[in-house]
Amino acid sequence: MTEIESLLVLAPGDVHHPSLAETNALREAVADAIDGLSDEDQWIFNVLHVAGLSLRFTGRVLGIPKTTLARRRDAIRSRLCDELRNHPEVKQWLATRATATT
Repeated sequence: MTEIESLLVLAPGDVHHPSLAETNALREAVADAIDGLSDEDQWIFNVLHVAGLSLRFTGRVLGIPKTTLARRRDAIRSRLCDELRNHPEVKQWLATRATATT
């Protein structure tokens, strides 16, 4: 079963609350993935996702159209998702969830 399939088999109310160790490992995986981005991509990620600034405002700051920034944001998200899917801790957590639901 793939990682995506494991997530799809979860019932809406079947929420697994990770342990403190799992939570810390998953946070570390996310931090590692973000650290792997270029400085500018990290800035874009933080401004759009953490600070919650708009594409329009951020595009003006960077001097690029918001549609260009939206494509860049999507590419950053895609890279982060790929990195996380391949991270050993995330793979282990998803595999654990898949066996718990089958």
